[in-house]
Amino acid sequence: MRNLLVALLIGTAWASPAWSQDKAQTSGYSAMNGYYGNTMVFWTPAGKIQALIYYNPDFTYQEWRRGEWKHGTYVLNNDQDSSTLCLTRMQDNLPITNCHSFGNDKVVGDKWTKSPAPYEKHKPNNETASYTLEKGHVAPPTK
Repeated sequence: MRNLLVALLIGTAWASPAWSQDKAQTSGYSAMNGYYGNTMVFWTPAGKIQALIYYNPDFTYQEWRRGEWKHGTYVLNNDQDSSTLCLTRMQDNLPITNCHSFGNDKVVGDKWTKSPAPYEKHKPNNETASYTLEKGHVAPPTK
């Protein structure tokens, strides 16, 4: 009887929401491993750097775009297929969230393109976006 009680207590602890939440917060983010300590570069069709993004394992990011740095937090839909990334930053004391498709499981040296999703109408002429994953933290271009 005592062994049954111990087994039930252990099973209850493993099934608790706190354990599930901790596991969910760390296990699925393996899709991000290639990004940590490196730079995702977003290229214009003309071959110029449009943005640099540094992702950190603590769910924060830094982004250089249009000559200025922004920072915030991110969430990856890790319990599904790790294909959607949501970035949140503060602007004028309000949270701004942008969700978009994500190139998961990339490694340094990878190059990829993606066509904009139907809701990504902010790109000029909706052209295909081009990305690379570069080693280390790449510095922004100087004028």
